[in-house]
Amino acid sequence: MINVVIVGGGASGIMCALHLSKLSSNFNITILEKQDRIGKKILVTGNGKCNLTNKYITKNNYNHPEFIDSLLNKFSFEECQKYFSKLGLLFQTDDVGRSYPYSESAKAFLDLLMYHLEKGKVNIKTNCEVIDVVPACKGYLVKTNDKEYFADVIVFASGGQASINFENKTYQILQKLNHTIIPIYPGLVPLKVKENLKHLHGVRVKAQASLIKDHQVLTIKNGEVQFRSDSLSGIVIFELSSIYNRLPQKNNVFVSLDLMPNYTSEEIYDLLFSKKQSGFSNEEVLIGLFNKMIIWELNNRIKNKSNYLRELTTLIKDFRFTVINSYSLNEAQVTLGGIDINEITTNFESIYHPNMFIIGELLDIDGDTGGYNLHFAWLSGIICANNIYKKF
Repeated sequence: MINVVIVGGGASGIMCALHLSKLSSNFNITILEKQDRIGKKILVTGNGKCNLTNKYITKNNYNHPEFIDSLLNKFSFEECQKYFSKLGLLFQTDDVGRSYPYSESAKAFLDLLMYHLEKGKVNIKTNCEVIDVVPACKGYLVKTNDKEYFADVIVFASGGQASINFENKTYQILQKLNHTIIPIYPGLVPLKVKENLKHLHGVRVKAQASLIKDHQVLTIKNGEVQFRSDSLSGIVIFELSSIYNRLPQKNNVFVSLDLMPNYTSEEIYDLLFSKKQSGFSNEEVLIGLFNKMIIWELNNRIKNKSNYLRELTTLIKDFRFTVINSYSLNEAQVTLGGIDINEITTNFESIYHPNMFIIGELLDIDGDTGGYNLHFAWLSGIICANNIYKKF
């Protein structure tokens, strides 16, 4: 029997164990998980509905598209759907490509994964923290808070630092094993702004959001923005945050919201002028177009009262906020940074140590929101398992 120890029971680790158990019964597979159960982060994905993948996935949904490109050929959306269908899962996909279990229940999905792990006789050790890994004769000695394990093959799949309330010590272990850590930041997280937004707290608006630094537009996203008392949130802001947190200098950064992206400035001005002609005052022309608190904020920002409608038009196309920070890793959906991808093969094996693999969010790979990060977890787990099977 080949002893395979998987450090971490998140999405990538579960998939690696599950797939390897199906490939051969010649592997003694053990998952070591620090928390009191495996799959905890799976339970909160997609607001508890579990956004598994995305129909429109491409390499450009990730920070290292050139690395992802060949991997998506090995495990595409169609392959993902087919794989989970064979496990007994029924898919449903929404109009923007996000795919969920038909039950829309992350718990029901995790129950299915647990069923297959049990069927594959995968050993699961919870409340088990790995504190060191030492290369040994033809394998690795894995030291935990409880006991030591010998591994012919070791897979690091402990996830990133996002959304957990403890330190992920795997980074330190891998550094000790000669791997480089790309600096870690929060990804897919709300952006804190200078402006006081207490009166807008909870308001949602559809907009085209631009991230701007020193008058240069860095990226543009379309979708829903949610206001918090001290920050901007929502899917499009999350995606802007991953660009923001990678900036070496974070001064003079703004989020600009185009509240009517389907209309030109002239079309908006004509609309407002027409409403004023019909009897609305300057302060009333936006009634019926936006939430009343958005209207209040726009009117409150007018500086030149003599050219009211022109200024209002400009504000609608450039509703601007000054970014001062992002929320912390505890609030983040994904970790930016991690193990340098130049130090692994496209089969996720370490270039420094044979039969040592690094998968999932531990790596310096992160995707947009919408199922892309979970897809990478499944992909890395399956490709890793396939390579272990071929080697033994």
